[in-house]
Amino acid sequence: MIIKDVEVLFVAMNPESPLGSSEKDQSPYWIVIALARDKAEKTRLTEAGLNMLAVVPDEDDPEDRDVKVNDGKMFWKCGISRKEINQQGKTQKCPPVVDLSLNPVSPDTVGRGSICNVMVYLYENEKKPGKNVAVLMKLQVVRHVVQEPMVNEEFEESTKTTEIVNAATMEEDKIEY
Repeated sequence: MIIKDVEVLFVAMNPESPLGSSEKDQSPYWIVIALARDKAEKTRLTEAGLNMLAVVPDEDDPEDRDVKVNDGKMFWKCGISRKEINQQGKTQKCPPVVDLSLNPVSPDTVGRGSICNVMVYLYENEKKPGKNVAVLMKLQVVRHVVQEPMVNEEFEESTKTTEIVNAATMEEDKIEY
């Protein structure tokens, strides 16, 4: 199923760096977070089979990044993901990201506010009857809000050596920060 004209809040679809860990129950995954700024869009995405979650930003909390998403107003979001290792234990490839001409697009450049067509595979969640699981299959960028990919910063090598201190003999008041 293709869900057209979906505004995205977040895209993490770099084939080289899926999110998550490789612990037994947590397979690394790729994800797109769909965004609905109003009830009409929330209804459209819900009718398409997505499980939209309401987010109420806290303007009094300076750490609440959600305040910036919709000018401090309530919005809805839904994560659409694909695990690197499926339920049958098979390794899956990262879903492709393409433009309207089907040319590859770097997923690291697809920023908040981009509009995308999202191809999903939907099935009913066995653990939560009445709710769907949306598996991310492909992403087509319709309106590309380009974000600069983050450059990985590295530590510089130092000529100093690391100080090693025994915590059992160290006194709290002698620690200098």
